[in-house]
Amino acid sequence: MILFLLLSCNTANEKTSANQTVDSSSLKIKMRSDTNALKETTKLDEAIDDKFDTTQLIPIKKNFVRINSITTYKIVERDLHESEESGEAKFFFSNNMLEKFVTRNFGEMGQTITEYYFLDGKVSFVFEKEINYNRPMYWDSTSMKEANDTEVFSMDKSKTKLTRWYFVNGKMIYKTVTDAVGQVTGSAGGSAEEEQINDDIARYKKMVEKK
Repeated sequence: MILFLLLSCNTANEKTSANQTVDSSSLKIKMRSDTNALKETTKLDEAIDDKFDTTQLIPIKKNFVRINSITTYKIVERDLHESEESGEAKFFFSNNMLEKFVTRNFGEMGQTITEYYFLDGKVSFVFEKEINYNRPMYWDSTSMKEANDTEVFSMDKSKTKLTRWYFVNGKMIYKTVTDAVGQVTGSAGGSAEEEQINDDIARYKKMVEKK
């Protein structure tokens, strides 16, 4: 899926300057504990093309609210190794039914969180947040000066992209993309995207088949 493209990062021992190297393991720990890590969403705010029949979204939204209102989940966690700095996945079960799962991938130049929601055992909604950093997370004033750069790492200067995919009976019916400046575009999505999402879901589900 799109998220894997964003997270192509430098190797564990890439030199950031003549006298500085990055320890991959410590960077991973920093990213996972970072207060700027993307959080799961609990609101379904969006802009929809007025030409689209929004009545189709009503059961999707109701299901989103229902799932996020459950307080007694059984949560299964798995490590992911799909980016240079790895990530994690959380699977939320209610009465032995998988209601949703969330994946997080971390990299030197960005992070992505993707949420998958299910209705009657089929995907109903996928929400992805991507952040592209302006500089690597470790890029402080020292790194900036040594590289004759003009910026340090700043979440405020990083760019966020939001993508939402809507499904009915497991079939994609609509997609919206909100870019870094808040511009929203809507489309019908595509069969290739639908296939990729379903392939991702099948792959992730295998991680918890023997839960």
